[in-house]
Amino acid sequence: MRSDAFRSLIFVALTAALVYFTFLKKVKFNTIIPAFYCSFCCWICGQLTKGTWEARTFVTKKEDITPFNPTTADLIILNDKDPDFKVLNLTLSPLQDASTSWFHKSFGGYHGAKMRRYQELYDHCIQNEIGSLINTMQKRPVSEALDSTLATLSTLNMLNTRYIIYNTMHPARQ
Repeated sequence: MRSDAFRSLIFVALTAALVYFTFLKKVKFNTIIPAFYCSFCCWICGQLTKGTWEARTFVTKKEDITPFNPTTADLIILNDKDPDFKVLNLTLSPLQDASTSWFHKSFGGYHGAKMRRYQELYDHCIQNEIGSLINTMQKRPVSEALDSTLATLSTLNMLNTRYIIYNTMHPARQ
């Protein structure tokens, strides 16, 4: 903040000096003022963007190719060669996660401009189904109640959700 204030003070002082000398007719307005303004604008833009374009914002080609490491569940699901299914990852927030979409057709994923209909479907149907699924998976033994719960998940079935990652080690196949 101090450097920005100092930079602004220099700009105001130089501008005031140029206006004063132009008023005294020691400097021609048509030549020096536009040249000063253009050079100072280029300098100030360079100073302001210097922090944005630091080396840490750039990644190598290898880092760009593999931004996420696959989990054991991702590797198991990748063995399924059928391309027409979706994966629901409950280890992360389903509608705020982009890592699942890197490897699979994700049930949710993140997008800043989410469709209102999809959000309403999530709020009114899917959220309840996910809650009942989590409640079933937390009960012991899981296997007896899981089949009946999976059969009642009509919205998740409609969206072709084949894999549900609940524990990162073992995906539950629907």
